[in-house]
Amino acid sequence: MWEARGYGTGFTHATGHQVVFRYHDAGPKLETGSTALLEEGMVVTVEPGAYGSAFGGGARFEDNAYVDEVGAEVLSA
Repeated sequence: MWEARGYGTGFTHATGHQVVFRYHDAGPKLETGSTALLEEGMVVTVEPGAYGSAFGGGARFEDNAYVDEVGAEVLSA
């Protein structure tokens, strides 16, 4: 969708990652090409960001979500 509007190159940041003891600990990343599986009990941050002159700098939006047995529950609102 963003590529068709000319913004595809602005999305250079991963969509998100697992949140554990240290906020950026190694764990599954939410990004194109990832084969990591999310498991029940994980907390992930979903933080798509777009950067570049087309955006006048950049912007990132962030939510945290708890992965449960049927999907995910957004913790931030």
